[in-house]
Amino acid sequence: MDLGQKDALVVYDRATKWKEMYPLLTKNSDDAYISLQHFAGPEAKIQSIYTDNSKELRKSIRWLKWHHKRSTPGISQTNAVAERQIRDILNGSRTLLSNAGLPACFWPYACKTYCFGTNTKWTPEKPSAYALRFPEEGELEMPFIPFGAAIDFLRSPVIKQENKPPKFGPPSVRGILLGYRIHPGGRWRKEYEVAELNDFVGVDLAYDAPAAQVQKIRIQTVQEVVIPKGPWTFPLREEYVKRNHTLEGLKAAQPDLPPLPRPGDDVEPFIDPGEGGGDDADDGDDNGPPPPGGAGGGLFAPPEEPDIPPPPPEVPADAPPGTVNYMTDARGYRYPVDEFGVRIRKSSRPPWYPSEWWNKHSYAKRKRIAKEHQEMVERGETPTWDDLARGRDRAAPVVEANLACLGVMG
Repeated sequence: MDLGQKDALVVYDRATKWKEMYPLLTKNSDDAYISLQHFAGPEAKIQSIYTDNSKELRKSIRWLKWHHKRSTPGISQTNAVAERQIRDILNGSRTLLSNAGLPACFWPYACKTYCFGTNTKWTPEKPSAYALRFPEEGELEMPFIPFGAAIDFLRSPVIKQENKPPKFGPPSVRGILLGYRIHPGGRWRKEYEVAELNDFVGVDLAYDAPAAQVQKIRIQTVQEVVIPKGPWTFPLREEYVKRNHTLEGLKAAQPDLPPLPRPGDDVEPFIDPGEGGGDDADDGDDNGPPPPGGAGGGLFAPPEEPDIPPPPPEVPADAPPGTVNYMTDARGYRYPVDEFGVRIRKSSRPPWYPSEWWNKHSYAKRKRIAKEHQEMVERGETPTWDDLARGRDRAAPVVEANLACLGVMG
């Protein structure tokens, strides 16, 4: 899973209270189909599903051949259960990110870790959602590692050779936990998603750091994890607080600016020659360049008038009909203009056809109208009201006065 996702799909099972969030790169039916299929897995048989009636979900559920119940559009009360689960995941993930000291772009890992924690939480009086969904496995007898906590783990054997430790180096490395890998259907096979602490050196831990800035962090999937002795520690938390909640950290992200003068500093006074007062106003070489801002204006002179664009080219009176003039743009390219200096663009729209209607047509309809116009020109015919009405868009209003001005009415 990469960082940079913008959308997410939340799925909630009302029978077992199981919740899951799937980060999505795009909001389309293909990603929704893959997420719903991963949630169901190869064993579950879905009887029916209730959604907010979005287009991408309707299409993906039709592919899965599930019974689809839909909420009323525009009334959030009819989708209150799903809205409540979304708020719960959102608030819980924010807490995990802040406690771990990670930027907000790590929300895909925080959301999935929060969902896994709620699905595996149990008490003697209340079983977990994991035990209800997989009764043959029961409760997971393992310590829950918090999101962003310090751990020691063995590097994944599939990392690149240049990133592997020396042969006689320590076998484990210090890092942080980023999540739990869940297989299709929700089963967990004791696999963790971790990252080395060394990968975060030089990474800006601002809460709004872009995802592209932290893409160099390698996410590894491992099975052997060692929990350090003592209370849980979060290695990035201290640097995160310093970066986001102290003046020193906030100033470090600002561009370098020259310091402001303080009282008592030896600063050369500013003299505006345009204001005239003083004996030094007329000193100096009169032939020198004028002061900035114009004569007598000084620093506070009004801005210079903007350059007036050149007038449109004049068409000679004796020019033959159809003469085309040209102008040059900022890149030096020449383009044709009419007598008013307006750029002439190629268009297949017939001259008698209103542009308001033409812009609303599809490409196929424009092509058909242009072909009919060309055939009429070759036959020497004049367009009539029937020709105009036959190609008119239904959404366009019919205005008798405008049609009369176009000369298409008898």
